Amino acid sequence: SFPTRRSSDLPGACSPNTALITLGTGLGFTHSIDGVVQKADSGSPAKGIWNMPYEDGILEDAVSARGIRIAYARKTGDGSQSAYSIAQRAYSGDITAMEVYDNVGKILGDALAPLQEELEFDTLLVGGQIAKSLSLMKKPLEAALPGMEIRQAPPKAVFRGLETLFENN
Repeated sequence: SFPTRRSSDLPGACSPNTALITLGTGLGFTHSIDGVVQKADSGSPAKGIWNMPYEDGILEDAVSARGIRIAYARKTGDGSQSAYSIAQRAYSGDITAMEVYDNVGKILGDALAPLQEELEFDTLLVGGQIAKSLSLMKKPLEAALPGMEIRQAPPKAVFRGLETLFENN
């Protein structure tokens, strides 16, 4: 049996009903209800969102590093840029790069809004390498999730959650 973890054990969680998304090579999601992190019988997160249908593919394809690179390449013809370099371009004023990250925030917000209603979380932590660019996505996330506290997850929050799978009771 896997140990029960309280949301207070997740660094940065300030509400008993908190969701954590991780953005990087892929897309991860976990959440807590009444302070208890929700897990499947296997010990993995109770609800996955990476494979939610989106356009002709899945959500992860649109919001992960791969999705950011593809979106930028479609708009500019430049497929050599990484998600990081696109973010740096956005921070330097590149309108196309800003639009790509803004759209990622909109896509995520639209995907999370029905989940927020269903799961009733009031805090959203964003972790992973792409979370370092949260400021580029925050406005459309806030528009889709009114009243939600949205902030970057503290460093290593993702690893802290994974560590619990290796603890013995």
